[in-house]
Amino acid sequence: MILRHLFQPLRKGRRNHGLGARLRAIVMLSCGLLLLLSLVVLGGTLASQVGLARLVDNRLGPMRGLQSVSGDYEQALAVANKVRSGTMSAAGGASAIDALKTDIAADWNGLAGRVPARAGGVDWAALLEERARADSTLARLQSLLRAGDADGLDFFLAGTFYTHVDPLLA
Repeated sequence: MILRHLFQPLRKGRRNHGLGARLRAIVMLSCGLLLLLSLVVLGGTLASQVGLARLVDNRLGPMRGLQSVSGDYEQALAVANKVRSGTMSAAGGASAIDALKTDIAADWNGLAGRVPARAGGVDWAALLEERARADSTLARLQSLLRAGDADGLDFFLAGTFYTHVDPLLA
């Protein structure tokens, strides 16, 4: 009804074809088109925001969590190398590994349920199997550090540690 009233001066057969009436109709038409354009831009912005949030939650968040887990395993290797080189005591290394095991468990729990079954070519079930081997390797490393077995630590770091933890780091 409002549009009919606004465009009434432009209809044929009407006497009131003044410049003011035509200008008013053009301004109202322009305002309507701007409103429509604004709604389209707002809808596009909301759609891209939802897509970006989904990308961060489903892909980038779990990738960050996996990087954090692998960083914790790398720190465990650094601690073991410090003990082996003599810059850290074996008891201090065992304590540091214990703290890292807590951090690793918290990071894995944070990832649970957030990672798709198959993400980025990595099978989640296979990754959990690798985790079990890496966690048992950390427990073995911690027991070697507590025992202060320098020869056992050298042998362990030269082979077993890398074969069980390296698949997670890669």
